[in-house]
Amino acid sequence: MPNERVTPNMGRSFAPASPRRRLSSANHRLTQDFVSDGELERQVTPRLPDVISVTAYYVKILPYYPAPGIYYDEGRNMTFDGSVLMFVWIKKPTLEITLNAVNRAILSVMLADSLNRPAFQLDLVYPSSHVALGNMKETPPVDLGNGWSMVSFPPTPVISTYLIAFAAGPFVSHSLINKDGTLVRSWGWTGQENFLKFSAETAAECLYQMGLYTKIKFPLEKCDHLGLPEHGISGMENFGLVIYKNEIIAYNPY
Repeated sequence: MPNERVTPNMGRSFAPASPRRRLSSANHRLTQDFVSDGELERQVTPRLPDVISVTAYYVKILPYYPAPGIYYDEGRNMTFDGSVLMFVWIKKPTLEITLNAVNRAILSVMLADSLNRPAFQLDLVYPSSHVALGNMKETPPVDLGNGWSMVSFPPTPVISTYLIAFAAGPFVSHSLINKDGTLVRSWGWTGQENFLKFSAETAAECLYQMGLYTKIKFPLEKCDHLGLPEHGISGMENFGLVIYKNEIIAYNPY
């Protein structure tokens, strides 16, 4: 069984990625893609053309990482399959649109003269024994069989792309509702149950006080705070899912 690949049946929703490493050129304007043996595959421009503006992303992600009850090809470890459906506005007349992606298809075209930040909707496939988190509050998962589940997160508000985040793992939490009615949760991993109460209570009160000070209530249903063992920076303010180094969030003063 450990050598047998068992993945959820997602039909043609996913586009498997070949193992590769990415190197940026010196002027940072091009990204070079190399296949696993180091051979240059192609050069691509990493940004969308300036004649279009994306208004919505529908993203599906299937990460491969060790977890109880699932099996996959060893060569896929710490990789993922994924797909994205984009809705775009055409900002000015143009004869062509070049998208640097595989399996691309233009389903419809709308003309507009405005520039908007996009909204995001995420479907995350993950090991059923683990917990899935995203910017928005998770919905009840769907059992896909073979140890896999899928959660569909509600669409985000219109936000910048760098604020998008998701996570899956053997997480545990302490949660409460603050005085504004927002669900606030602190997350760690199995064994940290007694180290999350203080950070959850502190975060809940800080979020409430910030709303009083700015006269702007936090707009999401929940605000999660996740501590990870190998996070590269002290913290990242992803909207609704703030991620920290573990030692910043796991603390028990009681």
